[in-house]
Amino acid sequence: MKHESARRFTSVHQSMTFSRRMMLVGGAQAALGGVLLARLGWLSVAENEKYQLLSESNRVQMIIVPPRRGWIVDRYGKPIAINRSDFRIDIIPDELENPEPTLRTLAQILKLDRDEVDRILGELKAADGYRPVQVAENVPYEQYAAVTVRLPELEGVQPMRGFSRYYPDGPAVGHLIGYVGAASKVEYEKENNPLLITPGF
Repeated sequence: MKHESARRFTSVHQSMTFSRRMMLVGGAQAALGGVLLARLGWLSVAENEKYQLLSESNRVQMIIVPPRRGWIVDRYGKPIAINRSDFRIDIIPDELENPEPTLRTLAQILKLDRDEVDRILGELKAADGYRPVQVAENVPYEQYAAVTVRLPELEGVQPMRGFSRYYPDGPAVGHLIGYVGAASKVEYEKENNPLLITPGF
């Protein structure tokens, strides 16, 4: 009788111990689930705008395209200053983690000398974010195509097709009709217009 009572007590004690452990485990799981649900709610409601913007920036990249300048003709309709299609290569600093191998490949394709490479490196260090740094302009189509084909291994490189000013009667005509140059740092800080720091504008 005593032996059976002890066995019953042990069985009840084990059952209570097991129930307590189950309650502790269940409580821990419920607490963890509550924390995860709260975090999920916070991310999907309070942080929604932030992550929506981040996901959109993975899909869409803003690229500023300078407007094409108008032609200047004389009173007989003969062109004095027109636009000519040209190819250029730029680098986006924020997309370039390791500039050395990229510049080495570009120097080989575009036949850049050491001074040009040093100039590009200096501009990359001084550049702000997504402000493009010009590598080369008036690039022959063969070189432009060679860069385009190797884009997967050239991080941050952005080949562009643009337009440059052309004077059919020679560049001296530019002095007669007036000409413009790239904006200075003072002019950019005064207007804060992103077009003013776009290469070729």
